[in-house]
Amino acid sequence: MKLYHYTKYSTLIKILSNYSLKYGDFTNTNDPTEFYRLSGVPYSDYTIKFGSKDLFDSFYKKVNMYKPISLSIDVEGREGWQIPIMWAHYGDNHKGICIEIDYDKLHFSECEVFCRVKYTNGIPQHFFLENAKNDDNNFDQIIDEYILKNRELLLFTKETTWKFEQEFRIISYKGEYLNIKDAITGIYFGLKNSKNDKKVKKIEKILKDSDISLYNLRMSDNGSGQYLQPEKLSDIRLVDYLNNNVKNNRKS
Repeated sequence: MKLYHYTKYSTLIKILSNYSLKYGDFTNTNDPTEFYRLSGVPYSDYTIKFGSKDLFDSFYKKVNMYKPISLSIDVEGREGWQIPIMWAHYGDNHKGICIEIDYDKLHFSECEVFCRVKYTNGIPQHFFLENAKNDDNNFDQIIDEYILKNRELLLFTKETTWKFEQEFRIISYKGEYLNIKDAITGIYFGLKNSKNDKKVKKIEKILKDSDISLYNLRMSDNGSGQYLQPEKLSDIRLVDYLNNNVKNNRKS
């Protein structure tokens, strides 16, 4: 299974310096309903639901220890690197890149969980911790059990509006970075990058001794309904080399 991470060129340079992805924060999620339920709201909105302010504070302190990395995944009819809106939003408006990652080569720790995101409408925004008592000052067990029971809803569910992202999410409870060393299998350069751009050639130089494939994207209608098509840079360079040889031979 392949996973895909859209980002800017400058971020790619940082990623290649240590071959890791940094976990994010749920307070910066793009789905407002997700942000609302995971980052906390004024306590008055939840007084009855939580029973006490201490429980409210403990719940959000605990749930925000979970840090996400959002990736895209292949779906029927469209691969994870072929999403135009993702290129526009996260791929620096087609000037950035998309990293292809082999899921089977990732090494997860016991503090990391992962799942394909579920998209649905009408996500509940209120939580009920049934076993909580107002005079109970030790809420850790109650909260841990609740998060475990409702993990899919809390951490892996978004509104249907975001279905275009084809998201696969990895979440860490303690770590700051996900090790992707030896898991990168490809890098796609957005449409606004040229094969002769300095930044493209720089990545080629950095990865010249690796097995990572590099691709330039082009516009093409091959009947599949997907107009973004890849061209392998090594093949492009070979064609250029052969064409130059032909021209030089003709001149001589």
